[in-house]
Amino acid sequence: MATTVVRGGQIQDSTIQRVDLDTSTVGQAVIAKVVQGTGISISSTGGDSGTGDVTINRAVADGLPTGGNANDILRKNSATNYHAGWLPGPGFNYVTKALGAGTSNNASGLMMGAGVAPGALRLTAARSGLALVGVMGSWTNNTAGAAATFQFRYGTGTAPAYQSAGVGTAIGANVNFHVPTGTYQASMSACFIVALSVGTDYWFDLALMASSGTTTINSPALFVVEL
Repeated sequence: MATTVVRGGQIQDSTIQRVDLDTSTVGQAVIAKVVQGTGISISSTGGDSGTGDVTINRAVADGLPTGGNANDILRKNSATNYHAGWLPGPGFNYVTKALGAGTSNNASGLMMGAGVAPGALRLTAARSGLALVGVMGSWTNNTAGAAATFQFRYGTGTAPAYQSAGVGTAIGANVNFHVPTGTYQASMSACFIVALSVGTDYWFDLALMASSGTTTINSPALFVVEL
């Protein structure tokens, strides 16, 4: 029996059903229905979802979340698929400045004014609240046998002025060196981690002490960076 040839004009709209379509023969199978998968949204004009004229859209969940600012970091918020959000970039401050003529204070120490302008060492934590604060440079004491000591301090509000009494919250232990001669200059470096409140502005400074003579810090580089 000869094959019957059916012309396209002989087929009326909406007369071919899914049961008439070949979806299993390799090389000849056709689409019977578009099925919506995870992370995909579809709209269609047919009697059933996924039939007729089908429009496929990418769901918002599988793209980058809206909002955020330049330099923000995308963070996975949980083990849930697509559960991510913007994390502000870390705060950072780095200054080099002269810290005056030093101090001969031999008790609680005097502040060096690192937290005041110009070149104020301040930080507003933006994301974790954990910050690394440090100093690099050199220091001297003009008296042989003296002990030179400094300690990081921090606080909120108005930063202490140069040579004001020791204030603020201490960060870590005292850093010391003993002077072999009155002209001896030693390198200095130290860094500590401190926990801050996100969104709060903090000043950072050094309290400088000397058991005798005058201790001077020579043009140090100071930094505070959020982790």
